[in-house]
Amino acid sequence: MASNNSSEVESLPLESISCGVKVVVLALGCLSCVSGILGNILILSTLMSYKVLRSQHNMYVGNLAVADLLVIGYFVPHWLLDVLLGYQPVVNAVHCQANAFIMTTSFMVSVYTLVMIGLDRYISVCHNALYVTVVTKSRTAFTCVLLWLASAAISALPFFQVGNTRFYYNRILHFCIYDTSNPLSLGFIRNMVNLILPAICIGIFSLGILNFWKKSRNRIDRWTSGREQNVSVRNRISQSDVALVRSLVLVFAVLIVLYIPFASGTLISKMVPVSADTFSILSFLLFLNHSINWMVYGLMNKHFKDGYKRQLRLCMKRQTTSDTGEKTRVTLTVADESTI
Repeated sequence: MASNNSSEVESLPLESISCGVKVVVLALGCLSCVSGILGNILILSTLMSYKVLRSQHNMYVGNLAVADLLVIGYFVPHWLLDVLLGYQPVVNAVHCQANAFIMTTSFMVSVYTLVMIGLDRYISVCHNALYVTVVTKSRTAFTCVLLWLASAAISALPFFQVGNTRFYYNRILHFCIYDTSNPLSLGFIRNMVNLILPAICIGIFSLGILNFWKKSRNRIDRWTSGREQNVSVRNRISQSDVALVRSLVLVFAVLIVLYIPFASGTLISKMVPVSADTFSILSFLLFLNHSINWMVYGLMNKHFKDGYKRQLRLCMKRQTTSDTGEKTRVTLTVADESTI
């Protein structure tokens, strides 16, 4: 059994989570883990087996799924176990630091992949000629690799004691993370940047596409004014634009609703104490995004819906075939025994 002395801890007194909040967080946390693990595996298998989805844009979606799978499949179970047991379920300080490194790296990759998805859509819609010329699969793959390398390099700074920061076990949050107790530390600044900057970037990209959409509709209305034969053209363009805008607004809303509360709680905790119960709920919301991204970025796309159905049917078919084969083997065995 690992004790709290197995890694560095903050000087604040240990605050336990109330029974009611613990039950709710554990129940919802387990559901989000199952949803996130199965969902991200589903989206990755769909991307690999469904050729129509093998585009530059969807390479970012796959990168997002890998990062989310690491957070929801590795880090969150440790956090839930901590909430259940009341102490950190790590072997020693090195394990604690490794957990924090994996979490911060995966979190950064996930968040900034969302930014790249927004940028990719913005360039594709507003500067299509540039998109066709500049954006390629090889460059997109290189960008994904660069995201991982840059995130890992930034997350590794505490190992070298850079920027007055460190990894430690936070007894209020109940997981290993950057030390954000000092507002001037690199860890605090990094957390704020990683929570606020992506929301600003995605908001800018969304507004840019909205503005482009409005201008395009005005031009189309002028071109088709008084021509009934072009009504269907206007409707098709309008429906396509509305679908894109809805997707972008949903992305932005999810980012705000699930990320900003944790950032706000972190800021407020520098001025007044914030209970472990409150931070447990805020942490759950923070991690929840990694278990529903596959829904947001998958189910909004018809090709992904078809791919999901295809993969699920294939799994069910394999299971049925396996069960049939097992029954056949049992029948043959019984027949052989009766013959003997």
